[in-house]
Amino acid sequence: MSNLQYSLIRNAGGEVITVFYDGQMLSATDQHINWAGIKAGIEADDPAVMDLFDPGYTAQTRFDRLSDRVTVKGGKVYWDNQPVDNVLTNQVVRFLQAGQEDFGPLVAFFEKVQTNENPHSRGQLYAWLAANDFTILPNGNFVGYKGVRVTRTPLPDSTSFTESYESISHGTAISDGVEYTGAIPNPLGAIVEMPRDQVQHDPSVGCHTGLHVGTWSYASGFAQGAVLKVEVNPRDVVSVPTDCGHQKLRTCRYTVLEVIDAPIAGPLDYDYVDDDEDDDDDYGFSYSVEDEAVDYRNQLIKDRIGSLSDSQAEDVLSSLLDVKNTVDTRLNHLKQKRDANGRFIPKSK
Repeated sequence: MSNLQYSLIRNAGGEVITVFYDGQMLSATDQHINWAGIKAGIEADDPAVMDLFDPGYTAQTRFDRLSDRVTVKGGKVYWDNQPVDNVLTNQVVRFLQAGQEDFGPLVAFFEKVQTNENPHSRGQLYAWLAANDFTILPNGNFVGYKGVRVTRTPLPDSTSFTESYESISHGTAISDGVEYTGAIPNPLGAIVEMPRDQVQHDPSVGCHTGLHVGTWSYASGFAQGAVLKVEVNPRDVVSVPTDCGHQKLRTCRYTVLEVIDAPIAGPLDYDYVDDDEDDDDDYGFSYSVEDEAVDYRNQLIKDRIGSLSDSQAEDVLSSLLDVKNTVDTRLNHLKQKRDANGRFIPKSK
């Protein structure tokens, strides 16, 4: 049994624990972010409970397993042993308060912030993040919102329709590799971008060039039919206009994730998981029906040719490639239209 001693006081204001151990005396109220762990530690007579009084120490022990460049000491975040903006420290606290055990996304976020080439842009990004409770994705990018105009196109059955999304403001930008001037298409999964040097970097200039991403309140108030959840890499943020009270930012690139009707809560969003280590902005939307069709045909050829002689294989391959006068219906399910709820529309309609 250790020589750990403590007192637990309950009153109208809540609970207070004071612990005495090895010449130290530490106290915490029930508002402490590690309260549950402290209380469990003293009841278990575990001297390691002393470490829980310092949130910075708790975070440090987790960061030590993940990054050589990001550390936390005394409740302060350091990058390469240099203190960073307090907004990053606050995000550490939000992770701890939310009970997040996976600090990998937070480390990735810190590292991506440092890759933003312009210190001026980093400073404005910190200001925007400090003013808003932002959410990080597993790959270290953060979530933003974009209000868009919705265009509904009736389907032949006249009972359902397709929806397309486009920017409300007009300009010139690239959506999925195609340059547009006017309203910019924002289909789900699209990467929307423009040259960084064409984005207005001066925050005092309002309503100017750049791809705009906002907070939920700003985007939902601006929207004409839908709000898109978008993904932004911290390195791509250019400026934060001062005329909107840190409600929007200008970036040179973002990825459209989904249509949503409420903001994402919490410091970390696991809804989208990046399976491609080489491209941290691709959430799988680039795998098209045509890609799947090619894979299907390639596998079919392999399966059929693998067990044949050379001469038989040549005959089969020729027949598979000669499709001018044939109709292949095996892939129709991949192209069948869906209604607004994502259900297949029967061909009889």
